[in-house]
Amino acid sequence: MTAPADRAGRSRRAISPGRAVLPGRGALRLSRAALREVVAYNQTTRGLTSLYSTVVAEAADPDHPLHDDFARRYRKRAADTAALLRAGQRSGEIAPDIDPDAAARLISAVMDGILQQWLLDATVDMTALFDEFVRGYLRAPRAAASPR
Repeated sequence: MTAPADRAGRSRRAISPGRAVLPGRGALRLSRAALREVVAYNQTTRGLTSLYSTVVAEAADPDHPLHDDFARRYRKRAADTAALLRAGQRSGEIAPDIDPDAAARLISAVMDGILQQWLLDATVDMTALFDEFVRGYLRAPRAAASPR
């Protein structure tokens, strides 16, 4: 299954988390922006987003012809995102106590879950909810104030 093209002619694959940036200083800010762009884009393409959601659900069946493709895609996305999270931890952009592998799967689960909620209720603001998740879960702790 090929990725649908957006209005600018880019495929959604071009802005997927694993292809957003290479790990390094500032990489996570760019990756967050890429993830947010995916969420925002999905909110503008209800038909394609609904179709994708349906196909993913159907592909959960091990006998489905796309089962292995989607399983591989989710594993790769998790590995790529975990690498970006590790880079973010090294640079101080991500909380050091977060497990990057678990967080990578959680990011995907949050994105998919918010998408399902939006498909059922168009008043759900996927971008705002994703921003809140990132702000509350992934941010690095602020330096403690110096006692006086």
